[in-house]
Amino acid sequence: MASIITGLFNNHSNYKTLEIDLENAGIDGSQYIVYLNNSRDEHFWTSVQVTDDAHANTVSEIFNKNSVSKTYLFNDMTLQEASNYEDLKKRIEVLAAAEIPNTPDINIKETDSGIDSQVQF
Repeated sequence: MASIITGLFNNHSNYKTLEIDLENAGIDGSQYIVYLNNSRDEHFWTSVQVTDDAHANTVSEIFNKNSVSKTYLFNDMTLQEASNYEDLKKRIEVLAAAEIPNTPDINIKETDSGIDSQVQF
């Protein structure tokens, strides 16, 4: 079964350029969806159906070339399932909530005075 790669792009990216790059790589217009947002938030999402690792690498390279902010991979998902933006958005929110955020650097100050050791944040 196919997988879906979904990318979030910033407002400085041009979705038309992304579409051209995808089609120049041999990805037919029926294999991807661009979700445009009509609000002031000018971010947009794109989902591409991929069939194997080589295809996924090609799509990832195109996404990176077009300044993707975040990429999600959904295994065993069809493009028809990804066409429901609200459902896809809920799946992305679940994945984003499950990610472990970066922790700040922890510096441990060690002294020979025993109890005077401190952990600095």
